Amino acid sequence: MPTETYHQTEHVAPELVELRKAVATLPRRWRPQFTRFCNQIQDWARRQTRMVQSAQELVDQLQLDVKYLQFDLEATRRERDVLREQLERG
Repeated sequence: MPTETYHQTEHVAPELVELRKAVATLPRRWRPQFTRFCNQIQDWARRQTRMVQSAQELVDQLQLDVKYLQFDLEATRRERDVLREQLERG
């Protein structure tokens, strides 16, 4: 029974690799249950990684949006100041 059920390109935490090695040394009757636990842990870790990546992408997009808003605000202020000067001059 293979202990690695996921893609080879996926990063697997060294601790999980060690855990899978330890599970492989268990008596045969216990291996399926603990292998299932390992798979659940890996699935959880994968979901956590995706959530952190998504959150980072959202933060990056928010930072970019704030920069655009600051630029627009400064441009609007400059336009306002120019119009004020023109109105004051008559």
